[in-house]
Amino acid sequence: MKKTIQTTIILLTFAANAKAQDTLELSNYFLGANLSSLVQKSSQPSLVLTYNFKTNNFARLQVGFSNSSGNLDTDLDAKNSQNNSLAGDTTIKNSPYSNNDLRLRAGYYRTKEMDNRFSFYYGMDFIFERESDFHELNLETKRVFSQQQTQFFVTREKITTTTTGFGVAPMFGIQYQVNRRIQVGYEMHVSVVSSNFTQDVNRSTLQTSSFDPRIFETTVTGTRKWNEIANTFNPVSGLYLSFRL
Repeated sequence: MKKTIQTTIILLTFAANAKAQDTLELSNYFLGANLSSLVQKSSQPSLVLTYNFKTNNFARLQVGFSNSSGNLDTDLDAKNSQNNSLAGDTTIKNSPYSNNDLRLRAGYYRTKEMDNRFSFYYGMDFIFERESDFHELNLETKRVFSQQQTQFFVTREKITTTTTGFGVAPMFGIQYQVNRRIQVGYEMHVSVVSSNFTQDVNRSTLQTSSFDPRIFETTVTGTRKWNEIANTFNPVSGLYLSFRL
């Protein structure tokens, strides 16, 4: 939400400057933003560049990027105690995580005027998405069965998941011309995206106890890959604010 607000402020500043220069000759380029993340948590703000290459014919490029990172050791309550001694007391140690998400859309659409202000449009977006997600989890667990019997676990896990997707999205929308420079719009689309997933796993557990001094270790490592095709209808895929350069 913070990034969306910052993007909106920048665009409004640009609009004020464009309004002051409204007497200048207008180009065929529009610069703006998709602010659908204001109403959808799954969306991210994106910059939008549109080119009017022919009457009522437009080419459009959207670029969106988001990233997050942190550490469960500080983000969460590090100690999770439970009354059930079999479940034990678990402490979260240094456990960093990060996520980077890039989305590109290149499309074409054609407009039809309804009156001097309103027009509707239809077209197609070509989609490219790439997401990299990493998390590391380090846990220490203590299980007390009796005064003489205590069991200890140390669990270490690292998982990296990379997702790459390609697809298409037929879209339909309505535009409103505020003035010669400023334009707002609403859009919906139906997308079909084929995604390839690659997941690298490195997991190990060390186990010991007071009643059995031997140390047991189990390790799981490897890479797995899978594909997925998703068909999604999004009724609010676009809330656009654009300025003609």
